[in-house]
Amino acid sequence: MALNKKILAAGLILVILTLSGSIFFVYYCRLSEPVFLQHYYECQLPADGTDNGENMFELHYLANRSDTKEVTGITFKEAPGLNFYATENNERGGMVFWKNNTFEQKGMVYGRYSLRTVYVNMIYDSNTEQYDKSQLSQGTFLFSDGRQVNADIGKIVFYKQDYSNQYLDSYSGSSSSDGTSSVSFNVKTDLSLKKIDSLLRTEADHLYQIKADGIDSKEINGIQYSAGSTLNVTSKLKTPLGYGDQFSFYNIKPCIFFKTPEGNIDTVRLYNFEYNTMNQNFTWIQIFKYLEGKGKL
Repeated sequence: MALNKKILAAGLILVILTLSGSIFFVYYCRLSEPVFLQHYYECQLPADGTDNGENMFELHYLANRSDTKEVTGITFKEAPGLNFYATENNERGGMVFWKNNTFEQKGMVYGRYSLRTVYVNMIYDSNTEQYDKSQLSQGTFLFSDGRQVNADIGKIVFYKQDYSNQYLDSYSGSSSSDGTSSVSFNVKTDLSLKKIDSLLRTEADHLYQIKADGIDSKEINGIQYSAGSTLNVTSKLKTPLGYGDQFSFYNIKPCIFFKTPEGNIDTVRLYNFEYNTMNQNFTWIQIFKYLEGKGKL
């Protein structure tokens, strides 16, 4: 009888310790506020008379799975004169959520966390073009419960519409899910290729390898092209990615810089340099380790 009591007591202690440990772990895993991921984008400023929806970009954050509030507005410290419309309702594709009897589950769920997306539109006004080459890093997010959260979002750089095919005319391009892309240009006049560069080179240089006709972009310096020739630009996503990159978003639009026959420096922009974390198959353990490593738990 005494032995049975000891076994029962030991069992109860084990249950209490296990339950206490579980409660502590759940509490430890809980986020005190949303955690915004890092974004490195080059975005075209909207032009007068254009569809502002074409200038949408996305910001992403991690929240507790049970968190029902959502982003309803955004401002940026570095651009008080720019107006933005922000929502978690993708008007083109619909909000991502799951519904049960008590609440709508927003975002993509990973264990105790959900990965949310904020869709942001830049709204054109008379001040918009003044922000060419401006950079945004600090956002203030307004949530549906009235709360405001200040967050480092990475770096977003704006540029004015600059399309021109006077000297280089693209005629084919491709991109693949493995991170490779290519584009070919007809060279319409003699020119000298000076460099391929991006305003986010420092942030993205470790991510992509760019080549012009097999020559690494870092080695380009005055390559001559004659009228009627072809310029082929290829890019490749470097792997394996660093741990931090797996939770970051990239949309880089580097420029080809070349010298024209008139002696001027002109540019043509490249596209399809994009890395989207949403395409990755995460586990909640990976997210937990990421949050823990960032000191957010």
